Amino acid sequence: MTIQQTINLEIFNQFDKHDIDFAYPTRTIFLSDFHKHRARELSHSNSIQHA
Repeated sequence: MTIQQTINLEIFNQFDKHDIDFAYPTRTIFLSDFHKHRARELSHSNSIQHA
């Protein structure tokens, strides 16, 4: 184990010892209006290219 790994593990252990949690990266995707938005986006980009 490298020194950096040892340091990171100790930081993690100390957080765990004090019941401090890390947030996990999340992403929320809303699909209900996706097609309408994408169609509008494509329409807009096409009008710019043809101008």
